[in-house]
Amino acid sequence: MGDADSFEVWVVSTFNLVILSLVLLFIAHTNGGLAGSLSGFGTLPGVLVFGYLWVLAVASTRRSLRAGGLDDRPEGGLRSLAWYGFVGGARIGSAFVLGIVVVLFLIDFLLEPTRAVSSFANLAQNISQVASFALIVLFVGSLAGIIGGVIGGLSVLLDAGLYGVATRLTGPATETARSNTGE
Repeated sequence: MGDADSFEVWVVSTFNLVILSLVLLFIAHTNGGLAGSLSGFGTLPGVLVFGYLWVLAVASTRRSLRAGGLDDRPEGGLRSLAWYGFVGGARIGSAFVLGIVVVLFLIDFLLEPTRAVSSFANLAQNISQVASFALIVLFVGSLAGIIGGVIGGLSVLLDAGLYGVATRLTGPATETARSNTGE
C-alpha cells in the first residue's frame, strides 16, 4: 500500500470542502438566514475562514488517505476508510472552533491591548469565570468534533462511491495508463 499522492489529497479535500460549503450555504439561503449572516462578514474574513478550513481539510485528508488513498484501501476496507474520515472530520471540527476562539482573542488583544489585558487580569481573579469559559470551549469543541466526525465519515463514503463510479466508467483505460507509466 502506497501513500495517496498529493494531487489526490488536494482534489478530495477541495471537493469535500466546496460541497460542504455549498450545502451549508444552500440550507442557510433557503431558511432566509444567509443575508443577515453574511451582511457584516466581509470578503477578507470569508476568504480567511475558507482558507483555514481548506488547510485543515488538506491536513486531515492527507492523514485519512495515508494508507494508500481511495484506490488502495487500508485493511478493513470501506469501514476503516470511513473511520479515518470520522476521525479527520472530528479533528477539523474541533480545530476550527479552537482556531476561532484563538483568533477572536488575538483580534480583541490587537485592537485594544490595554482593555484585553485588564479584562484578562480581572478574569484571572475570578477563577470560576475562567473555568466556565474553558468548559464552554471544551463543550463546543467536542460538539463540533462530533458533528465534524459525522460529516467526515459521510464525506469519505461519498468520495469512495464517486471514486468507484469513476473507476467503472473509465474501466481498463486507467489500468493501461498505469502500466504504461510504470506504476
